Amino acid sequence: MLKGRCFFSGVTGYSKKVRRRWGAAWTTAEAKQLGNIPDSVLARRTGRTIQEVVAERQRRRLRLQTPARPWTASEIRLLGKFTDREVARRLRRSYGDVRKQRTGLRIPSLRPNCLRKWSRWEEKLLGKFSDKELAARLKRSRAAVQAHRIGLGLGKYHLTQKQWTIEEE
Repeated sequence: MLKGRCFFSGVTGYSKKVRRRWGAAWTTAEAKQLGNIPDSVLARRTGRTIQEVVAERQRRRLRLQTPARPWTASEIRLLGKFTDREVARRLRRSYGDVRKQRTGLRIPSLRPNCLRKWSRWEEKLLGKFSDKELAARLKRSRAAVQAHRIGLGLGKYHLTQKQWTIEEE
């Protein structure tokens, strides 16, 4: 240990002697650490400047592996309230990251055809008309009508002739 001024903090006291290696050739051990640890840490360990480490990493076309940005509570609250694509756009994250986080937390997805809730009078019409005709009347997709009908356990609408009752005959 040398008594003198500390290189990193500017505080006077005991400090480790740092050997500067500006412009020196890169050793194999140093090159293996490029891209695996932060540039600032590697610069401190090797006695080089951060700019020198960054330039060497870019010259070797190595990407700096950074951990994924952690999810905040407010970001998690958006999951399931909007489509995954919309959440990805708002949070500037990839669609895959948003979907992985949502499924990992077991939050159901919001499908675009499920944005409007079904009213009672709309549900009463299920099974009384064909899915195609009801979709046109309610301005919903045919798949949404079919999925909701099946979800309620209702059968398909069949065009059959009405049976005559005895009084009508």
